Amino acid sequence: DHDPAPGQVTAPQVREHVVELLGLRRPQLAEPEPAQRADALGSAGQDLRTLQMRPQPIEVPAAAFPDGPPHRFIWRRNTHDVVRYEGPERIAAEWWKRDDNAGLTRDYYRIEDARGRRFWVFRHGLYREKAAPRWYVHGLFA
Repeated sequence: DHDPAPGQVTAPQVREHVVELLGLRRPQLAEPEPAQRADALGSAGQDLRTLQMRPQPIEVPAAAFPDGPPHRFIWRRNTHDVVRYEGPERIAAEWWKRDDNAGLTRDYYRIEDARGRRFWVFRHGLYREKAAPRWYVHGLFA
């Protein structure tokens, strides 16, 4: 009959390969720590919070090269000109879960548009995997 200390009570952590299928858990009694990032799209110590959403399709009329980041994209009838990007962060297809050992690679980019808005986008497929890969917004940075 004693109270558990913070960090002693935990829940199972499910690990998935595809971002929207993640089911991360942390110790049940622990206080969450703020995420700190230092990178090209934020300064050291700046807290970049991501609003993750279900992937939403975007139109990408121009990319730096076939498997590169977009120069411009259209989302919700608004055109966004990309001025800075970071990436790609490549996530391979889950070949071990498929009978045909196939699937599409995802390349994630953190991008900033000309108005300073920051997006987390990905291309679903490489051009050698699919003739016309689709692009999606997967999150926003606050």
